[in-house]
Amino acid sequence: RVRLNTRALAIDPASHTVRVQTESQAPETVPYDKLVIGTGAEPIRPPIPGVDHPGVFLLHSMADSFRVAAYLDTHQPQRALIIGAGYIGLEMADALRHRGLAVTVAEQAPAVLPTIDPDLGGR
Repeated sequence: RVRLNTRALAIDPASHTVRVQTESQAPETVPYDKLVIGTGAEPIRPPIPGVDHPGVFLLHSMADSFRVAAYLDTHQPQRALIIGAGYIGLEMADALRHRGLAVTVAEQAPAVLPTIDPDLGGR
């Protein structure tokens, strides 16, 4: 069962339950066997000229990655610039390097993987 627009309030690993709540409902406790956490992140469309040009992609879904792959197959670029050094950006950088592209990654935070411990992202 998929629960959209639901906020996890607390996780109890000992009892295999998660306390959740939607905006319109009272909190409830949901049991689980295996827990997968989906953060629901949305890609940020930067307000810069050219962001809507062909060859510029936002990555959020598998369909987005299929569009990138199709573009790579038909246009065979030699270089790529990835804006954002989070998990998806770094995974894409690795995938593009494996396809033979020269890759540059730009990140506004002071380190890669800005959502993890700074000691890990800065090294």
